[in-house]
Amino acid sequence: MVGQPTQVGMFTLLARAETQGKRLPLVAATLGGTTAGNVVYANTAAEAEKFGEVIFDALGEAADMSDDPAIADLIELVENTIHRSYRLRKQLQRGVAFHYGNMPLLVRQAIETLFREEKLRYLVCTSTLLEGVNLPCKNLYVRAPRRGTGNPMTAGDFWNLAGRAGQWGIEFQGNIVCVDTTKANTWVNVPTRRERQPITRATDKALASMGEFLNYIAAGTPLSIARENRSFEPTYSYIASWIARGRPLSELSWLGEVDDLPSLTVAVERSLESVTVSADSRTKHAGISPLSMQRLADHLRADPDLAQYVIPLPESDQFVPTIRRILPKIDTFLGGKFGAHEGRHFQLAILISRWVQGQPLSYLISDRVNYFRSSGRDDSTPNVIRSVMADIEEMVRFQAPLYLTCFRDVLQEALRAPFAAVTSA
Repeated sequence: MVGQPTQVGMFTLLARAETQGKRLPLVAATLGGTTAGNVVYANTAAEAEKFGEVIFDALGEAADMSDDPAIADLIELVENTIHRSYRLRKQLQRGVAFHYGNMPLLVRQAIETLFREEKLRYLVCTSTLLEGVNLPCKNLYVRAPRRGTGNPMTAGDFWNLAGRAGQWGIEFQGNIVCVDTTKANTWVNVPTRRERQPITRATDKALASMGEFLNYIAAGTPLSIARENRSFEPTYSYIASWIARGRPLSELSWLGEVDDLPSLTVAVERSLESVTVSADSRTKHAGISPLSMQRLADHLRADPDLAQYVIPLPESDQFVPTIRRILPKIDTFLGGKFGAHEGRHFQLAILISRWVQGQPLSYLISDRVNYFRSSGRDDSTPNVIRSVMADIEEMVRFQAPLYLTCFRDVLQEALRAPFAAVTSA
């Protein structure tokens, strides 16, 4: 009967699951054996690496396939682009790989290719499988799925994930193995039957709480609220940039269902009355609140030494000290997440400098690994490798360009302000 549990058989795990974290990968290794086409879902990058390690051990030495030329080439690529101690290098020897967003694109693409060609037996994936990566499989193994840490997976996300098993034209039949569905405090939503899920826009989350959203605007779009309600700032910023161009909100079709559009228009227009940051800057950085830009502009105009914030060329000796001074300003006024400690700002400033000068990822990882070892830090090498890759993807390639260009534009306006005041007099 659909939606009701039915016992179909029993099996014995290849090894004892001493911890709950080993149950899923051991179930996968037991049922999947040495066949190709097995995908195991992990909630985090660290968990993906650990699951791969458990599967690697469970398969045993007899499963070695390191003499396969395609596997050997991928192992060499991992050594050259990441680090010799990266766990992926060892796990590939038995046809096991993991896959998450902060890994270098070249390595991820190579993994996906070998999995499609059935050169890999197991692929442990995080939520990248929900974000456009099309990897059909024969068997999908899931236990207590989340999107990252502490974010329950919705029913829609689960069925999106489940759709990877047995895609038409590639794998005509697939199996979805859900582990520990009857264990308390494990699954948030136990899948029983597939139902259609509505598609919602990110802006709908802000507009669904219109009262809170209007209070956020009236309060001056404080970062404390924006960080708790992640849809507020981009929604407000986009609407504000639209109004700054002199366009009525009625032209935005996705606002058509808003009951009190006039109140929203008045609230946004009123919030912009004291903003002197140019409409060009506001439009160019539409994901950042113009009120945050204004607070930064006011702060900079009160600083008698604005020259200390002018960003020099990356090869300059002053590049790292300048970026180190700017990052806490970004955190305070624009909403960046570069950390609260000077040591972290210094670490990121060095990483940004070396990355924009073209130093390879493998060098940056080795440099931090060696630094941690020499300073007696107890961080394990896998943790350090993941932290560097996360910093590159999340900080250096995303947050740094986003916020540093905004900071630069606001700074340029602040630098022009005294001259403009003198000439107009």
